[in-house]
Amino acid sequence: MLYPLTFEPIFQERVWGGRHLETLFNKPLPPGLRIGESWEVSDRPDAVSVIANGPFAGHDLRWLMENHAEELLGEVPSHDENFPWLAKLLDANEDLSV
Repeated sequence: MLYPLTFEPIFQERVWGGRHLETLFNKPLPPGLRIGESWEVSDRPDAVSVIANGPFAGHDLRWLMENHAEELLGEVPSHDENFPWLAKLLDANEDLSV
């Protein structure tokens, strides 16, 4: 049985980023970097979220999809083994790059 999961954020440095995620959401940002994105849930090949709480702490989202996909997504047929969306917070301290 799954429980309410929390994940370790994956911080992305951006030229337009800032430090507001630290003050608004109490996120411990790496010092001296302009953080533009905090990926809250990600199953991208280059950035997979790690579970931060409970009995599954330390396992990543890919492991969760391999072992508990139906509990996580319901009885939806999946053609992909990855979690289907990326959730992120943005800190656009300046105009975004294109």
